[in-house]
Amino acid sequence: MSVSGSPSAPTPALPSTPHPLAGRQAAPSPAVPLAAADPGESEERAGKGLAAARAAGVDTTPVRMHTKSAHGGVQHRTIDDDYVDFTEADARSSYEQSRQQFGDSLFAMRIHDANHARNDGKGLAADGPVDDVTMALSDVGMVGGGLVGLRAEGKISEISMGMMTGGRDGPHESLPDALRLFREAAPGTFDSALLACGWNLLTQDSLPAFVECEQRDVKVHNAGILASGLLAGGVTYVYGDATDAQRAGAAQWGELAARYSLSLPAVAVAFGASLAQLCSSQASS
Repeated sequence: MSVSGSPSAPTPALPSTPHPLAGRQAAPSPAVPLAAADPGESEERAGKGLAAARAAGVDTTPVRMHTKSAHGGVQHRTIDDDYVDFTEADARSSYEQSRQQFGDSLFAMRIHDANHARNDGKGLAADGPVDDVTMALSDVGMVGGGLVGLRAEGKISEISMGMMTGGRDGPHESLPDALRLFREAAPGTFDSALLACGWNLLTQDSLPAFVECEQRDVKVHNAGILASGLLAGGVTYVYGDATDAQRAGAAQWGELAARYSLSLPAVAVAFGASLAQLCSSQASS
């Protein structure tokens, strides 16, 4: 399978006969007050549900995501309640915490947004910020030491990374760091990657990262296929108010979809799977 082409939004060749997804609408998502939960509480709640599912014979092996607590609305384990230092010790501590809270082994661990020292001016060195990518990939880092070690010990099966690659008006500022993680890591380090908000009907800014994954046989979890709401009838694009141009683009796709008796969300989901040989799953945010 080859990934190529212009990053501009393509016009699809839609079928002339009704599609099996014709008229299907996206299911509404419940409002969940994420900020109300303490760090780790979501894992404890999930652990109770997973225990019941395991009793019913369902494979419930979870995935652990590690990020900085102050970033976004979801909070996770941190160092000093503020900054994840992306060290081996941090990875192993995170593993033990999550394993106990989930009440199960972990299938995979994901390093998330490994670029905050550069962006926030914080880090481990007394003389200035530390480059998170270099730190994470080092022999004493979260990936190079911690996650690689945990996988070698059989405690996890896969190593993943997650990064925003699409922004509100072009590639996200994290895209270069995502590319560095792929290019500077030892071959075979990453098994999968979650690439967010850069491959949907309105943007293909994730293309360089998708190519890196293709070249390294890294499975991709394509997040943001509904542009965080705009392609499902909402008004947000990459977690902010959509611009007039973005709304117009979504409206044009909606008109084209309706011409073939398709809903806009159905077309958006189909496009999100357009790199099916490369993408192992989708996340519809």
